[in-house]
Amino acid sequence: MKKLLKFLTLFVALGLLTSCWDAKNLEELLIIYTVGFDVSKEDPEKLSITVAFPTIIEGAPKDKAEVTTQSPSLGGGEQNLQNKVYREISYGNTRVVIFSEELARKGIYHHIDSMLREPLFPATSRFVIVNTRAIDLINYDPPMSLFVSEFLFDAVRQSNRYTAVPFTTLRNFNHQLFTDGIEPALPYIVYDSEGESITINCIALFFEDRMVDIIRDDMAMAFMLLRGEVNHGFITAPLPEDDKHHLTISLTGGHTKIKTSVKDDVLYINQEVIINADLSEFTRVDSIFDAAMLESFEKIMEDYLDDLLSTTIERMKKNRCDNIGYGLHVRANHPDFFEKDEWCCLFLDAVVEAKSDVRIKKVGISH
Repeated sequence: MKKLLKFLTLFVALGLLTSCWDAKNLEELLIIYTVGFDVSKEDPEKLSITVAFPTIIEGAPKDKAEVTTQSPSLGGGEQNLQNKVYREISYGNTRVVIFSEELARKGIYHHIDSMLREPLFPATSRFVIVNTRAIDLINYDPPMSLFVSEFLFDAVRQSNRYTAVPFTTLRNFNHQLFTDGIEPALPYIVYDSEGESITINCIALFFEDRMVDIIRDDMAMAFMLLRGEVNHGFITAPLPEDDKHHLTISLTGGHTKIKTSVKDDVLYINQEVIINADLSEFTRVDSIFDAAMLESFEKIMEDYLDDLLSTTIERMKKNRCDNIGYGLHVRANHPDFFEKDEWCCLFLDAVVEAKSDVRIKKVGISH
């Protein structure tokens, strides 16, 4: 028995030793937090790749640094970047990957191919598009954070919580790209370099791996509602025949129901968007505890949202890109009708109707 215990102890110890034979000390690595992709100014056929990392050397003139290289692809760029720095580059902590709009409109998949083939980047790295060059955003000094990667990571998460932008990572971008019946959508960042401000309430719509359009503000929130990502946030609608006063609800959650049918070779998609909310603002002096008035508030908000939902759907149909994922339901419910190579055209011809169902739960203090 004692011999068996000694053998097991030795076996476990050897296993622990061999499992970390290739481990590297953190002091030997250059930890990358942000990667930016631009179209090269010198050669439009090449990428301009920028990586940002903290400087941990005592006495360094700056707390962070950036290195840029030109390359036809990320794979070649990795070697060029490694040749410019003093430690082995590690992409395992990359929080945010930034693509310029100029590059995104050309297509981004072949630039991220090596991210997927080699597990260099974490699957949870967040993808964003920026209206300027990516390097401009990387050089931004956020007032509340030392690194722009941390600032963007938290800001995108907060915007997603407030039903403004989708939560898009390397993993789910790749999943949406290669799943029949849905196209990707990424957070679109508006960076004002002169005013040193960032706004995250826009969404970049993709057809395959190319960005084709941008939806903003209330339409971006309508997109999130159609996706069923009803989190928090506020929606304000003007009162009918009284544009001096407004009604605002605070979202508390919700979900969607999608039904599909095919009649006489015509595809019908009916969606119900259920929205749970509290009354946040009513600027006119009235009693808000009257049941009939509360129902009228819900109707006002539903009419306002139904127009937004319809406009958002038409915007996607115009671009022939189903970024909501209606095709997933059609593929499951009508496999004989769904054609993956023709879905963009089938979606364009489909009769799509989305209706909101607003349910106000709380009204707060009345006048």
